[in-house]
Amino acid sequence: AGAALKVAQELYIASPEFHVSSSNKLEAAVRPPRVEPAPNSPRDYKAIVVIYMDGGADTFNMLVPYSNCTGVDLFAEYTRVREAVALEREELDAIEETSGTQPCSVFGINAHLGEVTKLYREGDAAFIANVGPLIEPLTKQTYYDGSAALPSSLGSHDAQTRATQTVHAQEPSADGILARMLDSLAGQPAPYRVRAYSTAGETAFLKGARPYDTMDPYDGPVELAASSRLGSYIETMMRDASSSALGEMYSQAVSEMLPRLDELNDAYDSVTRPEGFGTDVLSRQLMHVARMISSRDGRRVEREAYFVELPRCNTHNSFKSVFDNRLEDANDALKSFVAEMERQGVWQDVVVVSASEFGRSLTPRNRGSDNAWGGHHFVLGGSVNGGQILGRYPSGLSDAAPLVLDGGRVIPQTSWEAVWDPIAQWFGVPPAELDTVLPNRRRFLPDGLIAPEQLFDYPSPPAPPPLRPSPPSVPSPQPPPPAPASPSPPPPLPPPWLLEAGSALLPPSAPGQLLIISDASASLSWPTPAARSYDGRPWEGVMPRPLQIDCAAGPGPACAIVIPPGGSYRVDGYDESAAEPTPDKLAARFLMQATFGPTRETIRDLAAGASESVSEKMAAWVDDQIYRVPATLHRRYWRQRASPRVGSSAFTGGQRPICEPGARFHEFAFTQNDIGRTIEAARDEASGVHSLRIDGVLRAEVSAFDMLESVAPYVVCEVEEWVGGAVEVGRDCASAATFANPSIDFAAPDPSLVRPVDASEATFVKLSSLSGSNPEVIILSELHAPCTLATEGVDAFVRYQGKLYRHDWNRLLLAENTLASPSSRNASGSHSCPVVPRTFLNERTCKHRPECVPIEYAKTPFTWDADTLRAFYATSRAYVFFIDGLRLSEGDTPCDSESRWRRREGACTDAFPVSPTSRAALAKALRSRTRGLNPDVLDLDLPRDVCDDFAYSAEVLTGVRIDVDGVCWEHCHEDALNVYDATFAAEESRSNILTAARTGAANPFRELAESGGAMLYFPPEAGMNYWYDDERDALRGTVGRLGDRADFSLLPQQLQTAAMAAFLGAKDVRTLPLPTAPTIELSGVDGATGLTACVGECDADWQCADGLKCFSRADGEAIPGCFGEGGGPDWDYCYLPTYSAIVLSGEDDDEATELTACTGECDADSQCAE
Repeated sequence: AGAALKVAQELYIASPEFHVSSSNKLEAAVRPPRVEPAPNSPRDYKAIVVIYMDGGADTFNMLVPYSNCTGVDLFAEYTRVREAVALEREELDAIEETSGTQPCSVFGINAHLGEVTKLYREGDAAFIANVGPLIEPLTKQTYYDGSAALPSSLGSHDAQTRATQTVHAQEPSADGILARMLDSLAGQPAPYRVRAYSTAGETAFLKGARPYDTMDPYDGPVELAASSRLGSYIETMMRDASSSALGEMYSQAVSEMLPRLDELNDAYDSVTRPEGFGTDVLSRQLMHVARMISSRDGRRVEREAYFVELPRCNTHNSFKSVFDNRLEDANDALKSFVAEMERQGVWQDVVVVSASEFGRSLTPRNRGSDNAWGGHHFVLGGSVNGGQILGRYPSGLSDAAPLVLDGGRVIPQTSWEAVWDPIAQWFGVPPAELDTVLPNRRRFLPDGLIAPEQLFDYPSPPAPPPLRPSPPSVPSPQPPPPAPASPSPPPPLPPPWLLEAGSALLPPSAPGQLLIISDASASLSWPTPAARSYDGRPWEGVMPRPLQIDCAAGPGPACAIVIPPGGSYRVDGYDESAAEPTPDKLAARFLMQATFGPTRETIRDLAAGASESVSEKMAAWVDDQIYRVPATLHRRYWRQRASPRVGSSAFTGGQRPICEPGARFHEFAFTQNDIGRTIEAARDEASGVHSLRIDGVLRAEVSAFDMLESVAPYVVCEVEEWVGGAVEVGRDCASAATFANPSIDFAAPDPSLVRPVDASEATFVKLSSLSGSNPEVIILSELHAPCTLATEGVDAFVRYQGKLYRHDWNRLLLAENTLASPSSRNASGSHSCPVVPRTFLNERTCKHRPECVPIEYAKTPFTWDADTLRAFYATSRAYVFFIDGLRLSEGDTPCDSESRWRRREGACTDAFPVSPTSRAALAKALRSRTRGLNPDVLDLDLPRDVCDDFAYSAEVLTGVRIDVDGVCWEHCHEDALNVYDATFAAEESRSNILTAARTGAANPFRELAESGGAMLYFPPEAGMNYWYDDERDALRGTVGRLGDRADFSLLPQQLQTAAMAAFLGAKDVRTLPLPTAPTIELSGVDGATGLTACVGECDADWQCADGLKCFSRADGEAIPGCFGEGGGPDWDYCYLPTYSAIVLSGEDDDEATELTACTGECDADSQCAE
């Protein structure tokens, strides 16, 4: 019975009723199966493979001007503009470009793309220069004056990914370009058999009317786990057609999916795994593509498209070497793929296209570059007319160049339409359908498209379609065309039916019916609504493109509707049953929409009984859910699974122990925890094996470690966390070298660190995500025996199923905290009980818990000086510094309404042209503030017009100096000498200061603290924009100024550590003796203010007198310092916080003395503190 119930539950969650929110009314007819067209023999096979460089690839470092340039030395300009991210000529493979259309005749391909260079020289690879999403041709002038249409949200990853993958930049909901091509071929009179696959999850490239299949990058085709057991039952459930639009859509999709997945897996398993592919993620994906192409005959497919992804090409804060590593992965994968296609004899029938959402800025930012626009890409294939660069490479690369916008963003001169137009024709799309496949195509005629014979080796050029170019800009809206003399009669019912351009005369919908007119020109699967009529009401327009409707023109209730030209308009109809739905159906539909799913019991509760209608019961159910039913939370589930890394600055939880379920282990040797540490490399002369250690602990033994001695010591700068990922090392992280992250492997494991584990002791599972499982990371799921995994330190390894994994030791373990079992962890260090404010939502469950009262320190004055700053690191490992070296910007002025001044020793002169009157006014203002508590820093608030309009003409480090009674005050940056808690920035290692200041130290914050430093000096070579980013994102605000007097009790909680409190002599007020004061009887009235101790009823602290707080109690619990009944057990009263209850503690020690409040066991007053 239990097994049968489980099967029923599995079938239920596979049903359309579970997945859609409307009633799924089945029809008597069985849905006819979709019949695949028989292949028209003989007809060739062709495939398109898109390699998507995710994140925005820096392709100006993929194709570089080399020499023989006209007008300007473009390589010298490239080197000057790109600065530290520029490639040297030694890092490029020179290629010739002989067309004469480019600004140079010799270009360089990044040397890490040797396979592409080889194919280019052999004539099987071409580059498309300066390509990107466009709506129409664009110049720098039309960009700035706004006269040209632009893709929305330029620089946005999401928006430009959609624009690139749909090639319809102004339509965010458009189908993908590959999907439109396949739909066109499948819709021909002699239809092609088409297929589409992604090895990288969802993609807009393939989104269209036809479904596409996904493959796991590690395991290949994805199959329905329960298909062998339940497939026939699911097919039976989906067999009948449904009158519900959503139910029918779901059922049809599942009906077509099951046999397609069976076919896919059978074909994949019928061919052998191709040899020669690597283990990096792109090689794995292209291996699956090659295996699928090998099965093409068994699948009887004629045209297919593949989407693969080269991940993490974003180089915001990364060296050029990071992108070089991506290209090296791409090179190895392409080399294996091309060899396999040649072995299969289909290299002539395959086209490989690289793409990315945008290129990157020519001007570097930080250690990388910003999101930009235009970039360069390659097209590979045996039929490609290679050895050439199509499009147009920019003739200048500085901001003053004709195509370069501010910040080094390049305007693309080649649209993606220009790239896909010849590929679509090579693929077989008829010329008459090119405008449907590429909606913006006409905008780039006659010279903005690449001809098919330019990109491909055709026996003879195909005849171009007879099209006239349209104007380059979007035409202004025109009035609709006049209706014809005799409107077309209503089409025959029932819908759907197609509408032609002109005026259509349509009757309204019938009662219980919904009619929708939509435009399917942008997407067959998601047409755009334009008009509707429902339940017998007249037709009305629907946003975003409502049609023009005149319901007074037609006979009777019919409406005249103007159908614009150029669209693909159709009418769809949906009918509801005329019969009144039964109460149980109404209840089920409501519960499907309002809950995670109905049960028989909940349906019965809403539908049963005649005294109330279902709608009345629904209203009562909503009230009950809001006001009476206890909340159920997802928090427990999330807390058990959340596992980001945590540093000492976190106060949300602790580090997950190695024996705690959920503990993570990784196969790759190095992680981002190692950033800032040094890899110790040693070679065994006998075996030639290199051992790689950190802090003396062996991480891996590798056969080769080709790192130059010049970059030693090998301080870790960046790490990609997968086997084969890039590890950047070097003495100076500004010029680091990289090697592949090895898997953990050593011949003689240290038994004190490595624990062998088998299935009888523990169960581990692979890390799962939306993109599939990752076998390089395993998670402890369950222990079956006492845990023996822990070691003396953080380094701990397990050998599981033949592989070595290292414990990822600083993953977050959140405290369990539920209503039934609240966390009782007391405040200590930087951790505290989970607490929330009391509100009307939780007032029935909120309880006062004395053990969760946070540590409250008594007022403890101290001075922000170097000794105190150093003490924060020495006692608590907190990185607290003051900042100096910040520069005043051009346009800043000492005459601002707010300005900062610092005391300087020595001569008080400067060369700034500030008038004597202004200097006197500034001296007067400074003199009025010199009696403040800080002798070294003054902040002025000046009235308007106190001095002249002097402003700095350039960026300066030292500003105007003013002598005030023999003391020199210097105008400085508004944040100079501020004190910051930099712990988050130091641990996260994402600070711009860290990035810019890496001159021999991987983490200058850490080095500064360990050397006893207190001043963080902003690097002079770093732009001040880096500081503003850091101050907001990494440093997160100031805690004071150097020289200020401060109060320890008012510091942020993470700085109020017990160790620092001891250093400053701060006392926890809970440990101080309670003042001797009589208890006070409860009294008062509801709603008053200024309430004194034990007077109520209060709802918030602001109702209490100064120094008092409102005690929120539950179930009549006692209020410290008060007695009596008062207004009742639910009344809250003001009280003196020093009366906070203290948990009883201590031991029975007759010799104990100086015992504090609530500490025992005492026998006489002499044992207690004063």
